[in-house]
Amino acid sequence: MRKLGIITMVVLAAAACETNDDDTPRRGATSASSGASSSSGTGGSSGEGGMGGQAGEAGSSVGGNGGGLPPPICGDLTINPGEECDDGNNDPGDGCDANCFIESGEIEPNDTPEQASPFAKLPYYAKLDPPDDVDYVSFSVNGADASVLVRTMDLGDGACPKGEIDTFVDVIAADGTTVIASDDDGGEGNCSRVAMPTLTVGDYFVRVKAGVKSQLPTFIYRLRIDKVENVCGDGFITIGETCDDGNSNSGDGCSSACQIEISETEPNDTVATANTFSEPWNAVLAPTGDVDIVAVDILASGASLTATTTDQGTNACAAKTLDTVVEILSPDGMTVLASGDDIIGNCGSALATNLAPGKYFVRIKGGSLATYPSSYGLQIVIS
Repeated sequence: MRKLGIITMVVLAAAACETNDDDTPRRGATSASSGASSSSGTGGSSGEGGMGGQAGEAGSSVGGNGGGLPPPICGDLTINPGEECDDGNNDPGDGCDANCFIESGEIEPNDTPEQASPFAKLPYYAKLDPPDDVDYVSFSVNGADASVLVRTMDLGDGACPKGEIDTFVDVIAADGTTVIASDDDGGEGNCSRVAMPTLTVGDYFVRVKAGVKSQLPTFIYRLRIDKVENVCGDGFITIGETCDDGNSNSGDGCSSACQIEISETEPNDTVATANTFSEPWNAVLAPTGDVDIVAVDILASGASLTATTTDQGTNACAAKTLDTVVEILSPDGMTVLASGDDIIGNCGSALATNLAPGKYFVRIKGGSLATYPSSYGLQIVIS
């Protein structure tokens, strides 16, 4: 006679708990419990079925709540509410302090040449407040054969191109009254850019005030004053140069002497005398009322043609000292398929789409604010 023995074994598992001596989230770091992609906890598993007809007990654990997005913090490279800047760290002394407030380079009052704040280091932050505030900043030229570039910029939040801030800049001689150069919107958006040929050794001032188009009554801005040696091939257009593409090679549109290499052959003011486009393309509108026509071949059906005039790196489009109108003509040489004026600053650009194969023409002429001669570049994109 056999005896059947039923042995039931129950195994209990104990979960070990782990503690953290310091569970306070540090500023500028994200703790593991607050990650943006935290998921909810896992529910308990059901109990195993009992042997010999005894039902197992169901698991009773409840899943934990998912973690939320971490709160904005200083040092995350995003200017959050309550912050004036955010450079991605919490280090003081770099223009943006540990609490994401501007470390200003200016010392108020600095509304006159006598009170001017010295330009010390980059980044140089300053604030125009109240709305009629004027900032004077002093700088020195200590060596000959150097050009000076003065620029105002936003804090990296896009306020210049969005038109939220607008600056007007004057560069003033050592006497505090003689204006050497001025600019309103020659930089990015409504911000300023002044490029000057070689200045003599001495002291100078930069005067910054709000422009009339500023959407914000008071604002913080960055100021750069760069002194650049006059060397052809360094990428900076300085005294005596009409271009500088960063090399000393000829045949690429900018010669080894940093002079623009003209592509066009005059006369080219009619369809019959149009020049065939080749890249790079540089030309000059002269004399007054001059028109340039360039021929472009379209090989594939349904193609798009974009023609854009450029300032060859001189910033003349944004500064609105170069004004062009671009027209795309059909193969008959008369029908205007597309035209554009003041697309990039005062420079023109045009787009014609769904074109059939054939020879098309791009006509470039001066806009209502054009001066002559006007040097320009032409970019052609076929897609």
